[in-house]
Amino acid sequence: MDNSKLIIAAIAGAAAGAIAALLLAPESGDELRTQIKEGAKKLTDELKSSLQSGINTATRAKSQASEMVSDAANSFTQRTQ
Repeated sequence: MDNSKLIIAAIAGAAAGAIAALLLAPESGDELRTQIKEGAKKLTDELKSSLQSGINTATRAKSQASEMVSDAANSFTQRTQ
């Protein structure tokens, strides 16, 4: 399983666990709604962080690939001259 699938699975599992815990907790409706709102905000923040991490990883990979292609092209050009 690659890292992105693992991150998504972990977030989905955490969300499902949090929702189950909130729905099974013996609390008033107002308290439950507040906890759901806070949990949703936390989950959103974690998801944004994970997505930003993925974007950063993809950006670094793109830069490395571009550099490798450029180096290979320069090497090929030097050998053919």
